[in-house]
Parts: sequence; C-alpha cells; structure tokens
Amino acid sequence: GYVDLTPMLDREVSLSGASAEPRTMKGATPPATTVITDFSR
Repeated sequence: GYVDLTPMLDREVSLSGASAEPRTMKGATPPATTVITDFSR
C-alpha cells in the first residue's frame, strides 16, 4: 500500500543546511520532521 508521509514533514533542506536544524528547535516548533533531500550540496 501507499502511505502519504506529507503531513509528518515540516520542510526539506540540503545536506549542507542540516547542521543548522538543531538551532531552529530551541523554541516552540510544530510537530513535524525536517528531511534532507539534497545530498549533493
């Protein structure tokens, strides 16, 4: 079957932007997940 994960995803970032993600979680954040989608940058 097909499972739609879209409601669980917050935003997409490149690999180079992944290290900044923990800093964005210091305040109130919506219940979702950031996904690395571009491993070339």
